[in-house]
Amino acid sequence: MTYSATSLDQHFVDVRPEQLPHYEECKCPICDISENIVYARVDKQAVVRCTQCGLLYVTPRVRDVDRVGYYETEYIADEDKIQNRFGSHREAALIYIAKVIVDSKSSGKILDIGCAGGTFLKHLSDQQWQRSGVELSKTAANYARNKYNIDVYQGELFEANYADSAFDVVSVLDTLMIVPNPVGVLIEVRRILQEDGLLVVELPGYTFRRIKTMGIVPRLLKGQSVATNLSEFLYFFSDQTTTQLLKKSGFELKKIVLVPPLFYGGVVRRMLYKLYFLLVRLIYTLTSGRINLSTKVLYLASKSASA
Repeated sequence: MTYSATSLDQHFVDVRPEQLPHYEECKCPICDISENIVYARVDKQAVVRCTQCGLLYVTPRVRDVDRVGYYETEYIADEDKIQNRFGSHREAALIYIAKVIVDSKSSGKILDIGCAGGTFLKHLSDQQWQRSGVELSKTAANYARNKYNIDVYQGELFEANYADSAFDVVSVLDTLMIVPNPVGVLIEVRRILQEDGLLVVELPGYTFRRIKTMGIVPRLLKGQSVATNLSEFLYFFSDQTTTQLLKKSGFELKKIVLVPPLFYGGVVRRMLYKLYFLLVRLIYTLTSGRINLSTKVLYLASKSASA
């Protein structure tokens, strides 16, 4: 079932009437069922909870054909966004993630899916790593090629036609929650990953994101029940549902690593971010991983032998 958009997100304000996006119903990608209960609602869209696995996801959502065009031309429209939102603000986290990868594999071929302007891959030495990326944004793909000499395929992963077992490491950083078909993407990743390869997935912290964007906090601060763009943010993965997603796609979770938050603003703000991260790590350790309040979480996985 599809719904014509009556109230559009800000990204679609300037399009002509014949270009208006449509919404379509979707199922839980983990369980492949439509049975759910509404968790939060905004106009025609809702965040729902799968009755079987508990995944929070958006339905109905902007159809894929409308989303692809937006990410190709509008999502990263200029170099300023690349250098700030996908660069300096993320620098500490990206350096941290690069170190985590190097601690597991010191060299090889790496593919970064949703590589933006290549800021992450620049932290991996081109002497030890053959660096490749996939990126929908034309602006960002060109920036990564020209600025960091990274081999970037501009388009979708499935179109790139990489060979079987082509990479030692595949990273999907801060991207999988906006991918319409996360299981399909991970299955393709499994095909192009070496048998002893490493999958690295970074996702927004479930509890932090849920408290910040849904429920009483956004109601008090912004007067609305949901404070996130549901046309972009399609899934809210927890540690548990991420584990199930990986298993369905033929992977086995090996390790969870908490990632530093975005660092920007003045000295006081940056100090508060650091203190928060230290507190979050302490709570996570003391509760043996049961309480995860991190803003970003890294999941390291390998191919499952049983898949």
